[in-house]
Amino acid sequence: MQIVRIKTLSGAGMLLFAALFIFSQTSYVASAEVTQWAEIMIEGNKTLNVAVHLPGLIGTLLDTTGVTITDAEIAAECEIIGQNSTCWCGPDYVWSNLVCDNVNKCCNVDKCVANVSYYTPLCLPKVNVSLIGVLTGSSPDVQTLLLNAFNVLNAFNSLTMQGSLYTGISTYAHNFTVSLSSVFSTLKVQSIISTLLTNRTIYSLSVKSLGMVYMEAPTGKVCYNSRQQLNCTSIEAMSKCVWQMSRDDEATLTLGPGSEVQLSDTCTELSTVTLLKTNGFWSGTYICLFVAGNIAHMAMAPIQIALLPEVINVTSNPQTADCSASSSTKVSILCSIENSTETYKAMLKLILTKNHHLKNIIKKISYKPHFTLNKNTTTYYLGCTLFYTNNQLSLQVT
Repeated sequence: MQIVRIKTLSGAGMLLFAALFIFSQTSYVASAEVTQWAEIMIEGNKTLNVAVHLPGLIGTLLDTTGVTITDAEIAAECEIIGQNSTCWCGPDYVWSNLVCDNVNKCCNVDKCVANVSYYTPLCLPKVNVSLIGVLTGSSPDVQTLLLNAFNVLNAFNSLTMQGSLYTGISTYAHNFTVSLSSVFSTLKVQSIISTLLTNRTIYSLSVKSLGMVYMEAPTGKVCYNSRQQLNCTSIEAMSKCVWQMSRDDEATLTLGPGSEVQLSDTCTELSTVTLLKTNGFWSGTYICLFVAGNIAHMAMAPIQIALLPEVINVTSNPQTADCSASSSTKVSILCSIENSTETYKAMLKLILTKNHHLKNIIKKISYKPHFTLNKNTTTYYLGCTLFYTNNQLSLQVT
C-alpha cells in the first residue's frame, strides 16, 4: 500500500475536505492486483458538499497505465476560521500515527483543535489490532499500571485483564489484551515495555500482536500429498521470523526445514513456508511470527488437508475358492481402513469379469461385496480403490 498526496484543488468551500481515493492498478508482478491510496485536498472560501460528487468519480480511468478509481469517500474534514483549525476524521476512520505522535492532544479525541490538515495521511480506516501480553512480577494487581502505560497508543480502545496466576515465591503471571483500532509503531510499544521493565516489581513482559501481519494461506481443504505455500508480510521490518503449527490441545510445534517443509531464506518483512507433501500430520493452525525485542507480530490461519488412508486392508473369505464340488462358488471380499472423518467412494473391481461396485462409505470403513467365481478360470485379480469427494485417488490395493 502506498500513500501519497496528489495536489490541492481550490475554488470552493469554507471547509477543507480530505477525500480518500482508493486506486486499483493491475500489477504484472506475480499477477497480483496492487491497491494504492491517495488524498485529494479541496479547499475554498465557501461551503462545498463534496460527498455528492464522490460517486461520479468511481470507475474513472486516470491515465493510460491502467489506474482506475474503485472507491471514493470522505476520510477527514477541517474547518478553518482565520488562524484557527478544527479537524475530524470521517466515520470508520481514525487519526494516523503521524498526527497522534506529533500532536499529542489530538490522539484519541474525536475533534482536533490544531493545524494538522497538512499531515499526510491525516486519517486512516479503522483496523482491528490486538496486543496480547504476559507480565510476571511481584504485584497481584497490575491493571492500572498497564492501562496508564498503553492508553497513550493511537486509537486505544481498551485493556482487558484475561487472568492472573500465582506461580510461587511472590510471583504472579498476568495475561492481558490491549485493543486498538489502528496499527502501531513497534518502536513506540517497545519503548513502553522498556519503561515498564524499569519498575522493580516487574520481572518480565512480552507481547504478541494481531493485525500487523498479513497471511496468504490456502482456503478450504487442500489435496492430500500436494505442495502448499503460506506467505506472511509484516507491516514493519523485524529482526527474525518463526513459523509454528498447533493442533488441538497439543503443544505448539516450531517448524524447521526438512524433507517435508521448506522455509524462505530471509524473513525480516516477508516470510514463506512451503509444505512439500501434505498429509494428515500437517493439518492444523499455522502461525507466523516476526520478532524484535519483546514484541512479536503474528498472523495465523488453519490448514485442512483432505485425509486419505495410508493403508487399505483387503481380505477374502474363503482365501482360496473351492470349485471342485460345483461349477461356481461365492467369495466375500473385505476392504477396510482405520477410523476417518472423511467420506469416501469405494470401488472393488474384479478384473476378469469387469464387475464394479460403488458405494459411499463414512468414517470406519468396512466394505464387503460378494462375487460368484467360475471354476473355468484359475486366478482372479481384485482391485480395491477409495476416492475422496473431489475424485482424488487414494491408495489402491490389487
